[in-house]
Amino acid sequence: MSVAMTEDLYNDFRVDQDRIHFYHGQLKTEQKAIVFEKWIKGDFALLFCTSGFGVGIDYGSVTLAIHYEGFWNLLDFAQESGRVGRNNKPARSLVLLRANWSPNLEHMLAQDAQPVLEYISEHGY
Repeated sequence: MSVAMTEDLYNDFRVDQDRIHFYHGQLKTEQKAIVFEKWIKGDFALLFCTSGFGVGIDYGSVTLAIHYEGFWNLLDFAQESGRVGRNNKPARSLVLLRANWSPNLEHMLAQDAQPVLEYISEHGY
């Protein structure tokens, strides 16, 4: 999800401004800290964010990841999906696509091929 998309979705879907927010890398450091702290405390029912949110965070209460408009590459998809269900409770990863969506396979292959090959090489598959 792009930076602009996080803000657009926030503006389009916020019913209760205090329970929904957005997070992306272009927020000021102070804003990031406030949003993150409120998210950890459970103040937000919904947080629209770019893939950078959650990197290095092990937070067990996430039960749903929604990938809106697809995903950039398979590794990002796997990492984003892996952020849910860390508390061993049921969790879902949902992909929402437009009817005319088609993946950019060249981009995905370029992004995904090297790490996959390294993994295979390292583990002897």
